[in-house]
Amino acid sequence: MSDSVTVFEKDFRTQEGDTSLDSFDEIQNIPASGAQRLADGFGMALPWNIFLLRTPALKDYSMHCKMAKGIDPIGGTHYHLYFHYNEKRHVAGVLDLSCTTDTWTGKIGVLKDHKVSFIGPAVIWGDTDCRDWEFEVQGDFCFLAGQRFKIPDGIPQEGRIGFSHRWAFNDRKFEFTSLEKIKVLSKPLEYAPVFERRNWEFPQQIFDSMSQWIFALEAVSAENVVCLQATIEGGPVNVPNHQTFYTKHLGNEYIENPYFQVVHPDGEVEPKQYIYYGKIGFHEHWATVQPAIPAADIECPVKQIFYLKDLPSDCRIILGFEKMRSEDRQHLSECGREMIVDPFSGKLLGAHKMDHGEFHITVDSGSDKEICRMIPKTVVDYEKALRFAESNHFFFEDEICAFAITGELPVDYCSEEELSLRISLENVFKEPLDRKPDITVLKADDSAFPNTMRIQYACCFGKLPAGVYHIRTELMMNGEILTSERTAFESMSRNPESHSAPELSGLPVIFSAQNDFESGANPFDPRGEGSCNSAHYTSVSGLQILFIEQRREWELLKLYKRRLFSWYMTRSTKTPDVLYHLESAKNSEYVASGILRTFFPVNQQGSYTIEYRKILGDFLQSKGNNSMAEEALDLKKDITLEFLEKVLVEYGTEWPVYVAGAMFAGRNKIIEKWTAAGVDPQSLCGYSFAPYYVTHTGVAFTALRYGHDLRNPQHPQYSAFSLAEDYPQLCSYPMICGSFTIANLKLDMPDLTLWPEAYGISGIPLDAATQPNHLPSGAMSSEIYAKKFYDFKCRTCWFRDGKFHFWNDDGFHLRNPSEKDLNALIDAWRMIRQWHPVKPLRSMAVVGGAGCILKHKPVAEIKPFALTGDYLDFYNTAEDFPAFVYLSTRLSGLPNGFIVRSNEIRNLKPEDVSTLVLPPMDCFTDEEKESIRKLFDAGVNLFCTEVADGLEDIFGVKKCVPHPVLRIDEETTNAKYNPVLWEPEKGVKILLTDSDDVPLLTMKQGNSGAFAAFFTFAPTAFRRSKETAVESSSKVLAKAIDQVFRLMETDTADVIISKGRIDAFRDVSGDLVVIVMEDAHPLPKMAITPLLTLKGDFRNCRIESDARYSIAQQTEERTLIRLHLEPDEARYFRFKKV
Repeated sequence: MSDSVTVFEKDFRTQEGDTSLDSFDEIQNIPASGAQRLADGFGMALPWNIFLLRTPALKDYSMHCKMAKGIDPIGGTHYHLYFHYNEKRHVAGVLDLSCTTDTWTGKIGVLKDHKVSFIGPAVIWGDTDCRDWEFEVQGDFCFLAGQRFKIPDGIPQEGRIGFSHRWAFNDRKFEFTSLEKIKVLSKPLEYAPVFERRNWEFPQQIFDSMSQWIFALEAVSAENVVCLQATIEGGPVNVPNHQTFYTKHLGNEYIENPYFQVVHPDGEVEPKQYIYYGKIGFHEHWATVQPAIPAADIECPVKQIFYLKDLPSDCRIILGFEKMRSEDRQHLSECGREMIVDPFSGKLLGAHKMDHGEFHITVDSGSDKEICRMIPKTVVDYEKALRFAESNHFFFEDEICAFAITGELPVDYCSEEELSLRISLENVFKEPLDRKPDITVLKADDSAFPNTMRIQYACCFGKLPAGVYHIRTELMMNGEILTSERTAFESMSRNPESHSAPELSGLPVIFSAQNDFESGANPFDPRGEGSCNSAHYTSVSGLQILFIEQRREWELLKLYKRRLFSWYMTRSTKTPDVLYHLESAKNSEYVASGILRTFFPVNQQGSYTIEYRKILGDFLQSKGNNSMAEEALDLKKDITLEFLEKVLVEYGTEWPVYVAGAMFAGRNKIIEKWTAAGVDPQSLCGYSFAPYYVTHTGVAFTALRYGHDLRNPQHPQYSAFSLAEDYPQLCSYPMICGSFTIANLKLDMPDLTLWPEAYGISGIPLDAATQPNHLPSGAMSSEIYAKKFYDFKCRTCWFRDGKFHFWNDDGFHLRNPSEKDLNALIDAWRMIRQWHPVKPLRSMAVVGGAGCILKHKPVAEIKPFALTGDYLDFYNTAEDFPAFVYLSTRLSGLPNGFIVRSNEIRNLKPEDVSTLVLPPMDCFTDEEKESIRKLFDAGVNLFCTEVADGLEDIFGVKKCVPHPVLRIDEETTNAKYNPVLWEPEKGVKILLTDSDDVPLLTMKQGNSGAFAAFFTFAPTAFRRSKETAVESSSKVLAKAIDQVFRLMETDTADVIISKGRIDAFRDVSGDLVVIVMEDAHPLPKMAITPLLTLKGDFRNCRIESDARYSIAQQTEERTLIRLHLEPDEARYFRFKKV
């Protein structure tokens, strides 16, 4: 059929969804619509409904059809093919087609009065491919798969083509259809332009995308069909790459299910037609396994042709998408957006977000705010900076806070008289304030969107004290809330020394150092043109140095009383020395540089540059070991693991201290140069890597990495703050590890300001290596939960100088937070700010601190690792064991513990501590051992390991002939040598043995009733892994530790929970606060229904809680509370004395 023209062609395999296809009109013979677009083709979901291809009326033609699936051997395939279908008369020719595995039967008939009459006998084919066939009409005959059928009398001479299937349980799907009309036998088709290509972009105020997304339409007509081509171009694939980050471009972004809708002049809106059903963005993403935003389904450009019945010249078209995600702008709403356009003139008529479906609330503070007039026209990207000020809501404390608030909804939903807006004022924590707004009802302009009613109010709150507030707007119908919106705004202080409005409101310092992203985005972006709440919660802005310096970011930040964090590191600049960036450094409140080395892995060959090999040589010479010094200084040879093993075996406690002092001195020289050049030394910041206690394989002496020399521990070099990295979900370790590490650091360095990282759904840490480097468990999806903030604020506790201390630095690196992340923090902080914990409930005390650990000899041994080869494992069981116990007991249902230095044990009282978790006894002085003995005699349990010297009688053990521990239950050791050194005295209870029945864990009860548990070997050396935190310790030993604590403390604990985890403390008012949470991570999460038990008489207490709970029992002796917790959920109880 060479002399023909294609009038229809469609590949249905590329389309997905559950809406009516643009290519079909559905004739409903039953009262339901059943068209389905499936991944493997177009399916006719409901029997008897007819699906007509959108084509002109055809007379002579050829059609090629390919079915998506093979024949059902049981039900077969049964459907109708209609031809010459006349829509007005509902008359057509019909071919009834039935297929089984090896036969194909066809009968011809007539559709009339919704009934099918067949004419003549059935035709049976033999060996025929039932999936792929041709149908042809010529004159009075039609042809199918080589068989000819006479077209019955009484049907139209031309018409459309359609399909239906017969049985609901036997859906048929078509994956490809093409249709050609024969020119020779009918008049040629004439195509006429309807409108030329038009391009549109969403306004930045509602879609502050990192990418340029272009929606384009063009249309032509042929007889009674309009062919409309929709195109989407741009997207993240076309964003310029600045090539400043070693893992190349990171910021993926996608839009999901883009569509259009035709709006007729009478207001009728046709159903959505999907331009693409799926995600459009980066397809070949840099790391498709990352939990932030996975690879999209397809990249731009995307084109799709639609066959429409008509397109009136005065119609409008709605263009939109149902969802979006932006990897570097997580704070943006993920809701869909819509814009309405005139396709003939190309005008953009209106646009809105789809936060609330068919309801819309818009808050506008206008362009006459003072902040808009303060922006210098000389700043980089002035127009963007101005639009940010106009779109968001920044006032000064002596400025009137006024807004125009608009509500929209479908016109047929209710009458205008039934509609209203209820407006109220809240603080940043969403608590209502007693400030009534002045309201004026305005005459709203008509909406550009069809069939839409609008109401608009002018709202004035007057002058407000400096801080962040929320406007709570509720769209009401006859007193019923249809939808609501919470919009953040702020009043800024005139005092030049004042903090930012978020801090004045009581929020912690929130910032995001987005060094990985190449778009210059930030939760507080003074050039981000969209309106967003995140800007009003964020106090510090952090960008790549490239953008900071190109934009002179400090010029705008100062107007908003925000601070700038500049991080000069090799992944964001080729020149990390601050001397190359003096202007930006002098204008930054916080400065960090990669050349201020804070971390020196003494067990890694790569640490030993020429400079540090010389330092090592000097150290070895000072120890009189000239032969090893010569080897260290022989630069012609590489440093080997075997050599480092010898160094650390011999000098494992001395060399780390020496090199830390050398780093401290080296940093001082650099800082002196920067200070002389005008950089404020008070602005310097430090940073760490992930918690060292999480895998029990971290190098000891944590304090040495934070700009501290232990010989002068009160002198931090980082006067501003230090970041404390924390990747519990990305790296698969328990949530409490971060707070435990900070408590350890604060124990030795109480004056150091530590701001932990609370990574959210972005999932991208400052070091992207946490993604591929934690196999085989791999990265886990990451969210921010309230319990994370509860832990940092209410669990991070240490005992020093005779009193308890809780973390009060109140700052978080909230990495690229989403709306959900920010709300989790605000909701948690609403309660946290009321509590002010002063003392943990009686619980375990973990003995730590660098001074104690330095007394115990560390272990250094080379081990194999399949992925990267041999590595040198260097650890200290004095540091590992208390951490291992702390983590292993987190789900025992007992209250959280605290950390204490060995020289402070004498200041503890029996009512402060239930169990003392001790490193080996060689870490303690005789005086400290005597303090331990006194606590035991007063009823405090003890738990120790490895060395019992001085307290053998309490633990009931004596030294024995060393016996290597090779196997415990099903676990085998990977330690070179980890022997049992102690054996129990007669009568001491044995809780665990190895495969040779050698006692490993013992317990003895003292006269006071307290228990003393002891490991006869080093449990944290038994099983160690470099691969994951999950596999880094023995599960058998962790279970044994948990059982020990349940034996020692279950009957004596003041508060205990049957499942989950608790934090418990007394606040400044003396009230008991108990936070309960599901916290199985990194084990599988699950919903739980625990029983909370409180000992004592709480009948005269008022219970405040955000949980749904029931009191199962309440007596003078105890109170039992039953509640339900979803995975990762945290709830609080506060018991206030009446």
